[in-house]
Amino acid sequence: MSDVQGKLFKVWLTDTGKSPNTASSYRSGLNTISNHLGRQVLLITDVDELTTLYRQYGPGGEFAQIGASNSNNVQNGLKQWLEYQRQIARGAIEGYADQRVIQLLDKGTAEEQAWVWMLLKCFREHYPQADHWTVNISPADIRIGVREQNSLKGKPAFTLYWYGGEICCSVRGVADHRALMDAQEEGWEISAQRCPTQADVEAWMKTVDKVLENRQLPLKGSGLVPSDYGQAEPECPEAVIDLSATKPPLNQILFGPPGTGKTYATINQALAILAPEFLAQNTGNSPEARQRLKAEFERFASAGRVRFVTFHQSFSYEDFVEGIRADSDSETGQLRYPIEAGVFKRICDDAKTQPVADLGVRPNAAIWKISIDGSGTSPSKNYCLTHGEARIGWGQSGDLSEDYEANDYYQGLGSGDKGTLHYFAEQIAVGDILLCIQSAEKVGAIGVVSSEYRYEAKVPDGVNPHYRHVRSVRWLYRDINLSILPINDGRQFTLKTVYAMNRFTWADLLTYLQHEGVKAVEPSVSASPVDTPYVLIIDEINRGNVSRIFGELITLIEPSKRDGADEALSLQLPYSKKPFTVPQNVHIIGTMNTADRSLAGLDIALRRRFVFREMLPEPHLLDGTTVEGVNIGQLLRVMNQRIEVLLDREHCLGHAYFMPLINGGTLAQLELIFRNQVLPLLQEYFFEDWQRIQWVLNDHRKPVSDCFVLRETQNLLALFGDKVPAQGQVWRINPLAFSRPTAYAGVISTHAGTQDVISPEEQSA
Repeated sequence: MSDVQGKLFKVWLTDTGKSPNTASSYRSGLNTISNHLGRQVLLITDVDELTTLYRQYGPGGEFAQIGASNSNNVQNGLKQWLEYQRQIARGAIEGYADQRVIQLLDKGTAEEQAWVWMLLKCFREHYPQADHWTVNISPADIRIGVREQNSLKGKPAFTLYWYGGEICCSVRGVADHRALMDAQEEGWEISAQRCPTQADVEAWMKTVDKVLENRQLPLKGSGLVPSDYGQAEPECPEAVIDLSATKPPLNQILFGPPGTGKTYATINQALAILAPEFLAQNTGNSPEARQRLKAEFERFASAGRVRFVTFHQSFSYEDFVEGIRADSDSETGQLRYPIEAGVFKRICDDAKTQPVADLGVRPNAAIWKISIDGSGTSPSKNYCLTHGEARIGWGQSGDLSEDYEANDYYQGLGSGDKGTLHYFAEQIAVGDILLCIQSAEKVGAIGVVSSEYRYEAKVPDGVNPHYRHVRSVRWLYRDINLSILPINDGRQFTLKTVYAMNRFTWADLLTYLQHEGVKAVEPSVSASPVDTPYVLIIDEINRGNVSRIFGELITLIEPSKRDGADEALSLQLPYSKKPFTVPQNVHIIGTMNTADRSLAGLDIALRRRFVFREMLPEPHLLDGTTVEGVNIGQLLRVMNQRIEVLLDREHCLGHAYFMPLINGGTLAQLELIFRNQVLPLLQEYFFEDWQRIQWVLNDHRKPVSDCFVLRETQNLLALFGDKVPAQGQVWRINPLAFSRPTAYAGVISTHAGTQDVISPEEQSA
């Protein structure tokens, strides 16, 4: 509710001549008061109560210190909210929308919102001249529920005007007044001639209640739906729910100063992708809600659906995508150099193989070559492919699940044949992949093993009588005749009947099959994996050499270049020489500390492919926290205002540094925060420019005893004589100030204090 009221308030502010930035600042000011008051100011509409609040937070009031913060935007915001409610009380501004509809549009389920949008469209068509009661749809000939989101170009697709205020429910995100003006310039339909009558409103609201109760649209001829209204009504709720524009972006970066909760927020961002309903049910700032979210996040992490990596200066392409690793063979002890996948390729491989997991493919499935009755075609091979089996010979060895080693026939076999029998009966596991060869270079069929080994003393008609060793196989691809060379390092199959293929993975094989346009026997095998998202969190993404780490991924991670997209691209990896694509169900969440490196320093090509979400300090979260009478939220707010003036907004102090004080913080804790975190960070920010550090801490206007940083005069004559020019002062940290509550209160105070310079005489005293 408060969000909707805030939007209405901001539109009124802009209509009365305030700039969009000023309107946002005033709206934020009300949040500051709400946090201090413990109650949402935007839900207070009584003029007398608001007048009392303004006396408390206005000039000379009990909480004037809070009201004067943020360049007086807190006081001004409250003053404007009071004036806004006065005008509503006088009738200068017409009443609000029915609270049921506001609540449904703001907090209702996706299904409820869809039905309300349908009703709004019906109402608009029945009252085409309704002033301030307009559902804007662009283009005008496209109904609600249309799937051509790309044509909207990021502008608000739906906007409801209601009695002089704007309720923005946009499939492209919350629209502001400026966005609405942009829409008008592009010729979007805006109607404004007259308001519906109160009787119209009451009749329509009764219909809202009925629809939400029965999930049925009003009947044509009832006076609420045009008689010629189309047949698309039943499709609209589903279409609105499925709008892809409401989904989280594939690539996003949380950026801001240190301590603003970027890494903390990755849990919520990941769950918004993996479990949006669970996240919606556990919103709030309570420790219990946070614990539930963290537990759910850990569950996804344990299942491999979330991976976490931190970039640093030594992190490389080989760590991220793939590279050569030195290793020693456990049997021979010889050094070898296998190609290993990095963290990004591994998560992409897992995301690609997920769609066929229900077909019985096990995680990290091994891939085996099998030759069923040689190359080419044969009755035995045709039977196996038709009846879902894989068979090999040497049937005279008997059942390999029993004591076969005593069999004289088995003992007479060579080591290669014995190895084949051992692989087929004991090493192959259910869920592994079989490649049935067509020739020494080509694969004829691909299947997944679906049963344990069995021995059949009697073989079917037409099958080689020696082919008694059997496994059931679900053949996913048949008659493909595809060369194995591109993904097997250019090597053909060997003559051995059964052996493991170690040069590529199941994900590599799937990518290769898709790249070659090979169609599966069952359409479900090629199903899109987008229903099972995976999340890769990259902490401190700007601390690594991004161009070097990402390589060709800078192109492949772009949504339009992802696997399955219209402009999908497949590139050959430099080490393995295998084709690689990025699936659509892999989401990347990065965090970026703007104080560590300016946003402008990030690779431009990468920036274009990410959605950036700025995370700024939120001192209002600390407004209700006090330590020895010092308002911690105001303390942080004032210091950041000074840092913005002296440096820039990218080097502000985050609220996370002070969050340990929320639940009963002590002066000792505040002292540790200032000593070990705040002051060292300021030293780094200002490159030991103690004058500016002093200005941030307001030490130039505090008594000496409350100064964190002091200027100390020196006896230059005694130190250098009269021939050496030098500065007459040095800077010292005053350790006693950290244990004085007045030192922290003085950071906020605007009243001038006494001197801040210690003379040698004062030191000796």
